[in-house]
Parts: sequence; structure tokens; C-alpha cells
Amino acid sequence: MAGDWIKMRIGLPDDPAVVKIAKELRIKEDEVIGKLLRIWGWADQNTATGDTDYVDYDWVDKFVRKKGFGAAMAAV
Repeated sequence: MAGDWIKMRIGLPDDPAVVKIAKELRIKEDEVIGKLLRIWGWADQNTATGDTDYVDYDWVDKFVRKKGFGAAMAAV
């Protein structure tokens, strides 16, 4: 089915935002990409615009299973 995938940039592992999140959270860039794919996939399937009135940093942290991820995403 066409609606069950999202496009991802080839250069994402070297993106400065990914590198910064990885450094701040002391995880590998590949882990950041996996967590981004998880949250972007959820947003694609559950929102029309990516906006919600209940998703906050704590929710993102719980969803991607990494404390501080939501704030790190917002910071970059």
C-alpha cells in the first residue's frame, strides 16, 4: 500500500541536527535516525499536519524510549 512508507534523505546520518542530537544524548547517529523514523511515522499516520494538542516532550521521550529526545529535537 502506498500510504505505509515515508521518504527519508540519504544524507540524514550526516545532517548536523542528527549529529547534534546524538552528541547531546550520547547515542549513535543511527539511533537518532531510528527514533526520528519512529516519531515521523507516527505523525504521518496519526495527524493531518503533524500538529497535535497533546504531544509534548515527555510524550515523545516515552514514545521513542529516550529521555530528552523531544527537547533535543526541538532545539535543533
